[in-house]
Amino acid sequence: MKTLSLPTLLLACLALAAPSQAEDGAPLQEIACSAAKTTKSVSAGPEVKLTFTNVGDSPVDLNWLNYAGETVYFTTIYPHWTHTQKTFATLVWMLSDEDGHCLRIITAPATATTLEISAP
Repeated sequence: MKTLSLPTLLLACLALAAPSQAEDGAPLQEIACSAAKTTKSVSAGPEVKLTFTNVGDSPVDLNWLNYAGETVYFTTIYPHWTHTQKTFATLVWMLSDEDGHCLRIITAPATATTLEISAP
């Protein structure tokens, strides 16, 4: 059985404590960054738009975790910029800092969603 460090567990709990919501009010499914190496997109639902607004002072990279579990870079969202990504419901997206460290992993919901993001 794999054990996780206390800081990793605390960060995962904080990320899950206040889940984001899709525009229809449904909670946004988030996945702990500790699972990034074993997480992948499994299927694609209907087309949807995800809008990311970087409210921080550092760039954030948007990456798709593809069907093989590989990280596929899509774009960098610079501080105070907004990016809208066309995707499909149930696909998995990872936000990372400039060094590639996971900040947040989400599963695209079935409705358009806007998220505020930032790197520490």
